[in-house]
Amino acid sequence: MRFDALGAMTLGAGAALVLLGVNRGSTWGWLSPGIIVSLGLGVALLTMFVVVERRVANPMVPPRWFRTRNVAFPVLSISLSNFGYMGGFILVPQMLDKGIGLSLETIGWLIIARPLTFAIAAPLAARVTMRTGERFAGMFGAMTVFTSLIVLSTVRESSPLWVIAVGLAFAGLGLGVASPAMAALLANAVDDSEMGTASAMHQLMAQIGALLGAAVMISVHEATLEQGVLPSYSNALVVGAALCVVAGLLAGEVRSTKR
Repeated sequence: MRFDALGAMTLGAGAALVLLGVNRGSTWGWLSPGIIVSLGLGVALLTMFVVVERRVANPMVPPRWFRTRNVAFPVLSISLSNFGYMGGFILVPQMLDKGIGLSLETIGWLIIARPLTFAIAAPLAARVTMRTGERFAGMFGAMTVFTSLIVLSTVRESSPLWVIAVGLAFAGLGLGVASPAMAALLANAVDDSEMGTASAMHQLMAQIGALLGAAVMISVHEATLEQGVLPSYSNALVVGAALCVVAGLLAGEVRSTKR
């Protein structure tokens, strides 16, 4: 089996250029030649990737997967959930430091709420999924991350620390429930021989969503700084929350595995 070198190059270069354009847009100027070329060329290369995958004998991502409900929707849903989760992961510590003025020690203790909740929720998510189905677990997870970002977007200097901790915990809970459910659904939708490829695609799209979330939400924060430091962080968190709503809608389109 030949390695799909052209597919790998077009996907990698296209994704890198799009991320570069999004990340540097507020610094270079969204209408600057560098940003326009970066985004335009990135989109063109990603389009070429789709064309390549339809023509090569051994594609990195079989085109039929894009037409498979329990492959396309779980992958897109978890990618957008990661968009909000990771964007918040990057922004919230900065907001607590520069926007509210909390000490680094306090911020460190608060931030533990997110990975701690994720670590607890992920092993228990299997029971939730078995009782309710992957569809509900995916929707619940995406909307819990949405709730986290909305709660955190309302934080101000006078907000109690427990509100911040709860907002952070919701993010860990949401992704901890949604991620295993969507991964299991994807695994059940492909042949055993394609499991490795499907898992790699799932991880790739999740990471692209996380990188885009961090880049876009930071850009929103920087672009709206004239409104004030805290409002600019709130704007960025609301953008992440909006993408989580889309993630929840996509999760609602999957078909739960029959038991």
